[in-house]
Amino acid sequence: MRARDKFIVVALIALFVVVSGAAVVAVPFVPGVWLVGCALFFYGLANGVISPMQKSLLTQNAPTELRGGIVSFDRLIQQVSKTTSTSIVGLLLVTAELPTIFWMLGILSFASVALMALLLPSPRNAVATPGAS
Repeated sequence: MRARDKFIVVALIALFVVVSGAAVVAVPFVPGVWLVGCALFFYGLANGVISPMQKSLLTQNAPTELRGGIVSFDRLIQQVSKTTSTSIVGLLLVTAELPTIFWMLGILSFASVALMALLLPSPRNAVATPGAS
């Protein structure tokens, strides 16, 4: 994959993370079950797009000899994150109000976009991988 294509994919991932965060932040403010359902639909849709694109970038950027280990490590981090996040949200449900939880999730989503933007090389400074066309 060319450097410019990688930049576009990462930019799309960032866009969908913003959509996901906005949908989560909107949940406490929208009236009615249908609008909450629509917000959660966009949250799920955005996450459904993020995951395969992220996995594709991970496997394409990993050196061939390390690819299996990197994918395994990614899977390990996902499993630990699922367990940890579920426990933390459970504790928050006991100690905080529901809108606060959605606010926190949305803010974390936007923070992840900011972190990704800081780490993302610009398309002009991106170095093409050898053999890429």
